[in-house]
Amino acid sequence: MIKNAPRFSRIVPCVSALFFLLPGESQAAVFVNEVAWMGSADSANHEWIELHNDGPATTVDGWTLSDGGGLSIELSGTIPGSSYAVLERTSDASAPGSAFFIYTGALNNSGVTLRLENSQGQLVDLVHGGEDWGQIGGDNATKETAQYTTSGWITAEATPGAANHTQSTTAPAESADEDADQAAAEAKGAQTTSTKSSGSVETVRLVLPDVTLELAIDAQSVGYVNQTIPFHSTASGIGDRLIDSLQYQWNFGDGTTTQSADTHHAFAFPGSYVVTLHGEYKRQKYIARHEITILPVALSITQNAAGDIQLNNDSPYEVDISGYTLQGRDHFVFPDYSIILPNQTITLPRRQLADHNPAMLTVTDTHNVQLASFVPKVTPRQLLSEATVAFAVSDVRTVPSRPSVAPTAPAAPAPSPTASADRDPAPEQFASNPSPQPTASYQALAAQPAAAALAAPSTRTERLAYVGLAIVILLALFTIYLQPRRNRLE
Repeated sequence: MIKNAPRFSRIVPCVSALFFLLPGESQAAVFVNEVAWMGSADSANHEWIELHNDGPATTVDGWTLSDGGGLSIELSGTIPGSSYAVLERTSDASAPGSAFFIYTGALNNSGVTLRLENSQGQLVDLVHGGEDWGQIGGDNATKETAQYTTSGWITAEATPGAANHTQSTTAPAESADEDADQAAAEAKGAQTTSTKSSGSVETVRLVLPDVTLELAIDAQSVGYVNQTIPFHSTASGIGDRLIDSLQYQWNFGDGTTTQSADTHHAFAFPGSYVVTLHGEYKRQKYIARHEITILPVALSITQNAAGDIQLNNDSPYEVDISGYTLQGRDHFVFPDYSIILPNQTITLPRRQLADHNPAMLTVTDTHNVQLASFVPKVTPRQLLSEATVAFAVSDVRTVPSRPSVAPTAPAAPAPSPTASADRDPAPEQFASNPSPQPTASYQALAAQPAAAALAAPSTRTERLAYVGLAIVILLALFTIYLQPRRNRLE
């Protein structure tokens, strides 16, 4: 509360003490009501400060009233409801009547700011005296005090322990210069918030709803590791302008904090967290809390007989996989609101990723953290198809083109008896032989097993080498077979 802007403490009484943890102070409405910073006619040391409690009886044990300088008063006792408590300096003779509390220290005549705080250190009332106490009033010559009224602070005859005057007891005496300045300001359309006259100040009253600040957290109660979770704050109980001025402090319970009305957060580890939101503006303070459980994500990848991809939820609870990525030679991002039920599986066709099997499949969350991986199997049909294409390309590359031969062309002469058995035919002999049609070769290959297709030789020399190796193996087997029979005959 700032007293030069009318009575915050009366309109929004003791917001800081309204916490549900402090039921004994929940209805406190204590505020600074009168200040005799100038002393009395008998002594300048007869200073006193009056507190007014316009609510029920309030215990002020541990409360402090300070000016941020040399004055710090630690209070004790109980202020009855609808009553006044006079804090007197040095002795009970500082003001008429009995003192509620006697303190040591002094108020500076140049002006200070008084802070009234409860035992929790929460601000209850704030009085900004201004330079020479010009913001609240009081007269050092007449010893009239600064008194708070429903229309603001006034300068009037002292009333310790009793109700204040309703208007200033000092007649206004505005100077001609002040009249000229006021007229000039009005001519320019300026708005004045106070008029100073002979130590009195009239302050425009700030009207606020007679309610207190409340905050609420709107967020889900269950989330997943590395899932970005939105957190929204809702403020109520005060005016819109004060709501717009609130300062927020989020604490997500994992060592992370941020400052904004609405925010997002992702938890890196599973567990149960308490998220707190602290909102504050001047005397308005509130702390809201929200509990959230972060669950681990357990996924696995498998493949069915047709080669389709299966994503399995191995958790006993449903998992939201919105934004997760299935990565292969291509990638697939799951759209919003993609949910897998507990211990259930969803299947994606192979074409969702690529036409051919990738070396490895992985699934990552929205923070690109890998959750599962899988090496797909190659089906016989896929192997045969890829081998056929590979051999066809190899056959076209290695077999030279040959001119077509008419059916009536004479056959090539037989090779010379002296020719070496393992010598390749002469180029002209090779060229005279009609080449098989490629189409027939591919059809024959398609009918062979995939292993034979992959092992098919690409040149005539390689084919002869395979035939020779087969003959050697057969001769070895035949020799082994005949050896026992010779022994038996002998």
